[in-house]
Amino acid sequence: MHRQKKFTSLDGSSEHQGDLKSIVLHSMKVSAVKSDFPLALGTKITGVDDSTFSATGEAFSTVVLPHADSHNERTIQSDDVSLAYGNTFAKLTCCPAIDRFLNSI
Repeated sequence: MHRQKKFTSLDGSSEHQGDLKSIVLHSMKVSAVKSDFPLALGTKITGVDDSTFSATGEAFSTVVLPHADSHNERTIQSDDVSLAYGNTFAKLTCCPAIDRFLNSI
């Protein structure tokens, strides 16, 4: 079981909690970015598609520009979950009799 470390005080005390194997990431947003680094920084985030490319063609989850200071929210991962939950069979069928049956359950 993969467990997340939770820091409980400023002296570095921590405890393990949760089970990260059961997490499914549907969406991730960046709400603010600040960097005083003079070069662009490519970041790779576990669970986020590497769909942003550097000038050299390398793929990253997102790229932080030099001396960035932004508070504009950006979505860096968003998946269509319409088929993941609920009555998915009714959405996939093409036969009216099967649709009526599945909708009656």
